[in-house]
Amino acid sequence: YGRQHLLRFMFKHGHYHDACYLFFPPDAVPPPPQPSNINGLSSSSPQRLDSLATDYGTIDDLCESCIGYGAMPILEEVISTRMSTTTSQDAGFNQYTVTALARICLYCETHKHFNYLYSFQVIKKDHVAAGLCCIQLFMNSSSQEEAIRHLEHAKLSSNLSNLGTPSAATASLAFSVSINCFVMSFVMVRWCENLRREDDCGR
Repeated sequence: YGRQHLLRFMFKHGHYHDACYLFFPPDAVPPPPQPSNINGLSSSSPQRLDSLATDYGTIDDLCESCIGYGAMPILEEVISTRMSTTTSQDAGFNQYTVTALARICLYCETHKHFNYLYSFQVIKKDHVAAGLCCIQLFMNSSSQEEAIRHLEHAKLSSNLSNLGTPSAATASLAFSVSINCFVMSFVMVRWCENLRREDDCGR
């Protein structure tokens, strides 16, 4: 198999970790694509050639395959492990990891994979964005239990956002207040619904 076909081959045969390591090799940055392979790269992203492109494809290609084969949790694991070691690596390693994570978040947001988006935003430690994503998940919830779980995650994200740098304190505080107001509004609505239900049962 040529390098341009290796990603598809690995997913087809269940080698999900190895497929992710093509783009995130331990303690290293993948080499850029060879000139002869640049024209063969395909991606669902409008900007096909970028600093993250490799002979195996693009980050979008990786995300698309992970979604198709249900391997997004594997990618989360690989990225989370990599992020935990960025402080001990060189600047190029760190920059590649941060840029790739941002691209993964963009892919998830563009394709409305909000559950995965939330997970990667938590890994990224972008707690404000993670909280807002939880609100989107809350709006799309199909059950009360699911809605409550997303609100709990949103509140947790708002609390974590207050632990950031002083320069982000004002925005984090406003976000935290908004989340708390949203949660209280939800609780009040549920409380009123329960009272109405009890009144109906008592008649």
